[in-house]
Amino acid sequence: LAISKDQYESKTEHISNDSEGVESTITKYYEGKKLKKIVSEEVIYGENLQKTSYYVWDDKLFFVYHQSQAPRHIDARKTEYHHTENRYYFYDEKPIRCLGKTFVVNPDSNITAKDLSAKTANKEKNCNDAKNIIEKFKSLKSN
Repeated sequence: LAISKDQYESKTEHISNDSEGVESTITKYYEGKKLKKIVSEEVIYGENLQKTSYYVWDDKLFFVYHQSQAPRHIDARKTEYHHTENRYYFYDEKPIRCLGKTFVVNPDSNITAKDLSAKTANKEKNCNDAKNIIEKFKSLKSN
């Protein structure tokens, strides 16, 4: 599922919403005129990171990978980072499987988010939020 700027033509848009504290970058990847992927990256209040990758096949959404990282300030000197990863699988733009995992990165340890992600198993999750994912995809696709 690796679709990079080197393989496809890409168009990037930067959006800033100061009133809500959100900085966004939307990148769309095309093969010719066919949309293949949309990546939405948001930084909320300078510290909460959200990245959602929407994968398209025959002009339909078939997979979404969402990552988020939010700090939790333990005290004035210590912060840990809570990570969430969700995977959504679609057929005919209807959810058929939804997986998720959460883990916490302690900056005092030598274990990276990538290592913890690899060690943390995905679990089946309710697909109720898939409707919002599809709505967001349609909104991003049409802009």
